[in-house]
Amino acid sequence: MQEYIDLGHMKAIQGKTKEMECCHYLLHHGVWKESSSTTKLRVVFNGSQRTSRGVSLNSKLHTGANLLPDLGDVVSRLRGYRFVFTADIEKMFRQILVDERDQNLQNILWRFNVNDPLLSYRLQTLTYGLVCSPFLAIRCIRQLALEEGHAFPLAVPVLLEEIYMDDRSTGYLLHWTQLLQKS
Repeated sequence: MQEYIDLGHMKAIQGKTKEMECCHYLLHHGVWKESSSTTKLRVVFNGSQRTSRGVSLNSKLHTGANLLPDLGDVVSRLRGYRFVFTADIEKMFRQILVDERDQNLQNILWRFNVNDPLLSYRLQTLTYGLVCSPFLAIRCIRQLALEEGHAFPLAVPVLLEEIYMDDRSTGYLLHWTQLLQKS
C-alpha cells in the first residue's frame, strides 16, 4: 500500500468533502504468492462485494465491449515472424488515472499499523477488480495509437493488433542486420 501512495496511485482523504456524500468503499485483501520473484504480496480489490442493500459497485458499472483481439489470431501472426519477442506492460491498470469526479467510488480504509486509526484513502488509477477496468485499459491503448500514431507509425499495428491485455507479442520478419541497413 505504501507503493500505491509513493507512486501517486492512492491518496489520503483529508476530512469530509462534498463528494464523500456519494462514495463507495472497496473491500480489499492481500494475496501471497510464494512462487513470485517480484511481487510476493499484492492487494486485490473486491468490486463485487454487495452492500447491505444488495448492490455492488460492479453491478452499477458498465463493463464495456471486449476490445481484445482474438488470441488465436495473435498467436498465428507470431508464427509469421522470423524473430519474436514478448513484453509486459508493467502495472497496466495503475498507469491510467481515473477522472477525479469518479475517484470517490474507489475509497478504501487502511492503516499501516494495528495500533493506528483507520484512515480513508482514495485510489486514483484504474482498479483491478472492477468490471470496467479491462475495457478502459485497452481503450486507452487504442486512443494512444490514434492520437500519437503519426509520430510512431510502426507502433500502431502493434498497439491495435498485437497486445492482449497487458502482454505484447510481436516480431520481425527480417534479420536484425537487415533492419539496421534500412534505418
